[in-house]
Amino acid sequence: MRRKIGIIDGNPKETKGKLFYPVSVDPSQPSPYYPEDSLEKFIPPKSVEQQLKEKEFSDVECFIQSLIYKKLEKPLSDNLYTFYASRTEFQVHQFKPVLKLLNTFKQRLLLADEVGLGKTIEAGIIITELSARLGELSRVLIVCPSMLLSKWEREMQKRFSLNFDILTRNDFIKFLQRYIEYGEAEKMKGIISLQTLRSNKMIERLREVSPHFDIVIVDEAHYMRNPETLSSELGEVLSELSDAMLFLSATPLQLGTPDLFNLLSLLIPEEFSDFLLFHRLIEPNEYINNALRRLYDPKAALELLKKVEETSQREKFIKNSFYREAIDLLSRNNNLTRDQAIRLQKLLIELNCLSYVFTRTKKRDVEIQFPIREARVIRVQFTPEEMEFYNAITDFVSERFTAKYGSSQGISFAVIMPQRQVASCIQAMKERLDNIIKKRAIKTSSGDNGDVIDLSMNIDSSWKLESGEIASLSKLKKIAQKVGDTDTKFNMFVEALRKLDKEDPNAKIMVFAFFKKTLEYLMKRLTSTEYRGKVALIHGDIHPKDRGKIIKKFRQTNEIKILLSSEVGGEGLDFEFCNVIFNYDLPWNPMRVEQRIGRLDRYGQQHEKILIYNFSMVGTIDDEILNRLYRRINVFERYIGDLDAILGDQITELTKEIFNTKLTYEQKVQKIEKIAENIERRQKELEEFEKECQKFIGQDEYFNQEVTRILETKRFITSDEVLFLLKFFLKTNFPKSTLHPPKRGRDNVFVLKCDEGFRRFVRQYASSTENIKEIERKMSFDGGFLVTFSDQEACRDDSLEFITIHHPIMKAIKRFYDENKQQIHATAQFSLRGDNKYHGNYLFFIYLLEKTALKKDLILIPILVNLANEKVHIVDELCDWFLGEIVQAQPLNDEYLATYETKDFERIFKEAGEYLEMIREEEEQKLKRRNDTLVNNQIESVRQSATIKIKKAEEIIRKLKEQGKSDKDPIIRLHNGRIRNFKISMEEKIKELELKRAVSVGFNLIAGGVVKIM
Repeated sequence: MRRKIGIIDGNPKETKGKLFYPVSVDPSQPSPYYPEDSLEKFIPPKSVEQQLKEKEFSDVECFIQSLIYKKLEKPLSDNLYTFYASRTEFQVHQFKPVLKLLNTFKQRLLLADEVGLGKTIEAGIIITELSARLGELSRVLIVCPSMLLSKWEREMQKRFSLNFDILTRNDFIKFLQRYIEYGEAEKMKGIISLQTLRSNKMIERLREVSPHFDIVIVDEAHYMRNPETLSSELGEVLSELSDAMLFLSATPLQLGTPDLFNLLSLLIPEEFSDFLLFHRLIEPNEYINNALRRLYDPKAALELLKKVEETSQREKFIKNSFYREAIDLLSRNNNLTRDQAIRLQKLLIELNCLSYVFTRTKKRDVEIQFPIREARVIRVQFTPEEMEFYNAITDFVSERFTAKYGSSQGISFAVIMPQRQVASCIQAMKERLDNIIKKRAIKTSSGDNGDVIDLSMNIDSSWKLESGEIASLSKLKKIAQKVGDTDTKFNMFVEALRKLDKEDPNAKIMVFAFFKKTLEYLMKRLTSTEYRGKVALIHGDIHPKDRGKIIKKFRQTNEIKILLSSEVGGEGLDFEFCNVIFNYDLPWNPMRVEQRIGRLDRYGQQHEKILIYNFSMVGTIDDEILNRLYRRINVFERYIGDLDAILGDQITELTKEIFNTKLTYEQKVQKIEKIAENIERRQKELEEFEKECQKFIGQDEYFNQEVTRILETKRFITSDEVLFLLKFFLKTNFPKSTLHPPKRGRDNVFVLKCDEGFRRFVRQYASSTENIKEIERKMSFDGGFLVTFSDQEACRDDSLEFITIHHPIMKAIKRFYDENKQQIHATAQFSLRGDNKYHGNYLFFIYLLEKTALKKDLILIPILVNLANEKVHIVDELCDWFLGEIVQAQPLNDEYLATYETKDFERIFKEAGEYLEMIREEEEQKLKRRNDTLVNNQIESVRQSATIKIKKAEEIIRKLKEQGKSDKDPIIRLHNGRIRNFKISMEEKIKELELKRAVSVGFNLIAGGVVKIM
C-alpha cells in the first residue's frame, strides 16, 4: 500500500483509549482522523544541495537511471519522445508536423503533404508523442474513407504497436452508450469510415452524447471542405469534441477559393470565422516569408518586413512584441550571428498566422531519393478477328450509350462496361458475353469499378437488355467465335515477362487490371506456363485477412513472383518492395493509373527504378488515349501531383465524346487531343498556384532545422538509454531475469529471459488499456525471446520485439518508479570522454525550469562550473553535449571526492543560482511577451470577426430601410438583436482572454555532482 504524506492540523481525539489525529493530505478536503499507531514522523530526504555540500554521491548507474526517469516522469517541452521509436526509417520532414502541433496550445493542424511522403506515419508520430506527454490517451478516433480502414489499422499496429479497432456503425453506437454509462472511464482507440459517421442520425447522436476525444484524425479531409455537406457538419461536431485535431489531405487547396478557409474554420473556428477576415489575416504572410528568405541581408529583410504595416493588419503588428523584437534585431545588426538568425527565424514563424496550423511538404523538398519511373510500351497488333471483335463491342456500346444517355446525363458504368472489358481482355469478354446473353442483363460488381470515370458515376448493379439488344449481342457472339483461343495480348505479356526474367531474375511484379474476369483469366493462363505456383491473386471479393496473408507471402518470400491485383484489391496498400508494374489495361482516368503507380512509388521504395509496362493496342481508341493523353501529361515518367485538381470533369467529357456515334474516328482523336491540351494547361496552372501559395503558407525550413538540432543535441530518449534502463532495472529488482546478446552474435539484438517475478510485475504495472497478451506469451518462453532497441533492426526484422519507451514493459518500469521514488538518486561523480577544449573537473547542477502560461512547458537546464577557474557554462554547446552523453558516464575514483571544499561549494552554488535567476528572468520576460502577443492576437481576431459580422448585419438593415422598412419591422429587429448579441459575445470573449495574461517561471534543482571530462 502506498504511504501518504500529510500534516497534523489539529488536536487529537480519544476514542476507546486510543488517540486519533486529524491529518491533512488534501487541503481542499476535510482532514480525516488516523490512530496514533498508524502514524510515523516524516523525515524529508536531503536536498540535492545538501547532498552535494556533504559529498554524498550515489552509484553512477543509479544516477544515470534516475536522470533517464526524470526525463520520462514529466515530459520535457524541448524534447521529442518519438525519435527512433517506431518501425520507420527516420526522415526529418516527418517530425515537422508534431513540432508544429506541440508548439501551439490549440493543437490543431492541417497536414497536406504530397502523396507518398508518409502522412499516416506522421499521424502515428503525433499520437505516440501525445501519449508520451499526456500519459495514456483515453479516446482516439481516426476517420477515413472506408477503403483505407485496414491500412490505418495495419500501419498503426505494425509501425507504432498501437492497437486500434475498426468500428462499424453498431460498434460506434455501443461506444456512445457505454460513454453515457461510464463517462471518462470508457476507453477507445477506433478507426471508422467517413461514410459510416456522416449521416444525420449519427451526427445528432454524437451531439447528444458529446464524448470527449483526446485526438481526432481525419484522413482525406478535403471531403469536408464544402460547408453545405454532412461531411462538413461532422467535421464541425468532431472539432468541438476533441482536444487535438489533425486533418490529412494531399489535395492542393487554393487560397483564392474557400476550400482552405473552410477546413481551417473547422479546425480553429474562433480564429478563422470569416472568409473575408481570413484573406486579411494572411495578407502580411507574403512579406514575412520574403523577409525570412533574406535574413542573410538584414537591411533588405527589414525593408521587406516593414511592408506588413501597409496591410489591413497594421495595428495588430505594431502592438505585437514579436514584430517589435524582429524589427529591433534587424535594425541593429548588419551581420547576424547564428543565435540571432535562429531567433529571427523563430520570431517570423510566430508572425505568420498559418505557420502552426498548416504544413505541406512536397517530394522535391525532401532528401529522400524517390525512384525513377521508366515507362515501357508493349505494342500489340491484334489479329483481324480480334480487331473486328474489339470494334464491334465498341460500336455496340456507343450506340447504346447515345440512345440511353445523350450528351448531358450521367454515365452508368454498366453501359460502358463491355467496351472497357474488351479493351482489358478479349478472351475474358468472350466469356462474359455468354453470361450477358444468358441472363439478358449486363451486371457489374463492386470489384469491377476500377475504371470509374469519376466519383459521381452511377455504378448500376445491372442493365436489363431489350430484345433488340439481345439480337445485336448474338451477332457479336458469332464475331467472337472467329477469334477462337487466340490472345495476342497475353502472348506479348508472357514474352515481356520472360525478357524481364533475364534482365532482373529477382523482380517482384504487380499486374493491375480493373476487371475480376481479366485477373481470373490471367491466373488460369499463367498456371499453364513456367510461372505456375509463382502467381497470386487479390481483388475486392477476397477477405481482407486473406489478402493480408497473400501480400505478406509476396513481400517476405520468393514463392510469389507475380501478384495480380484489382484496384479495389490494392486500395490502401503499399508495395514499396516491388519494382515492376504491368498495367494490363489502362483506365481512361489517369488518376487511377497514378494510384496504381503510387502503390510502389512512395516513401520506403527499395529500388532506384520502377518499370511501368503499358499495352499499346495498335489502331484502337484506347491506343489513342495512351499516345495523346497519357504521354502528354507524363504520368508514367513522373509524379504529377494531385490529379483530382487537374482533371476536373475532363474525363467524363472524354467518355461522352468517345461514345458519340455522330463523330468519326478522326474527330474522336481530335477531341482526345483537345482534352489532353486542357489537362496539360491545368497542370501548368496548378504548378503556378503552388508557387504562388508558398508566398502565404510559410517557410518550414526553421522546423526542419529544429528537428536537426534536437537530433544533434540528443533531446530525446536514445535507444542506449532505453537499453540501459531495462538492464539496470532487471539487475536491481529482478536479477533472475536476464538481457544478453544471443549466442550467435547479432548486432543490436538481445535475448530477454523473464522469471516469474518479472512476469508478475509487468502484469501488475502495465496499463489496463494496453493489450499485453502477446507480450505475456513471449515472456513465458523458457529460453527467452529476441528483442531489439534499434529502429533500423526493427524495420529489417518485424519478428523482433521492438522495445522503446512506449513499450508496455518500459511503461511498467516508469510506473514502478513513480511509486518508489526512494530508488531515485540525484547526485553522482563520474567521467565522460569529450572534446579537448572542455577537459577538466566540473561541478554540475541540473535544474528543471517550469514555465506556466496558456500552456505549461518544462525544460532541463544544466549548469557546469569549471573547478579550476570557476568559469560557468550555461545554455551553450558544452551543456547540450553534457546532457546527451550522461548515459556513457564511467565511475570516478574516490580521490576525486576532495576536488572542492564546502566553502568553495557554497560560493560556486550561489554563483550558479545567480546565473539561473538571470535565465529565469529572461525566460519569464519572453514568456510574458509571447503570452501577451497570443492573447492580443486572439482579442484582435475576436474584434475583427465581430466587426465583420456587425457590418454585414448593418448592411442588411440599410438595404431593408431603403426598401421602406421601419425600425419596427420584424426582420430589422431580428438583425438589430443579432448586432447586440455579437457585441455582448465579443466583450465576454475578450474578458475571458484578459484573464489568461498571467505567467510564471519557477525552477527546482533535481540533480548535481562532479564530472571529469577527459
